[in-house]
Amino acid sequence: MVEIQLRFKVWFVRYVKFNMIGTSVFLVATIVYWTTFPEFQIWAWLVANSFGGVLQFSLTQYFNKKKRGLMFEQ
Repeated sequence: MVEIQLRFKVWFVRYVKFNMIGTSVFLVATIVYWTTFPEFQIWAWLVANSFGGVLQFSLTQYFNKKKRGLMFEQ
């Protein structure tokens, strides 16, 4: 029973970290979209989406390499 609770706690912490990354990437990509829309028009979505994908990957890699362990099991 204790092992199940420990596994749930580890899973929950990973889930929260992943959602914090996702939410922050969404907010930054939205800001990029709104600031680039006057210049790029419909292409602003592509710019913001590409930027958000790179940012999501970078943040996930950063948190995976921290000393506290991996965010995702390999």
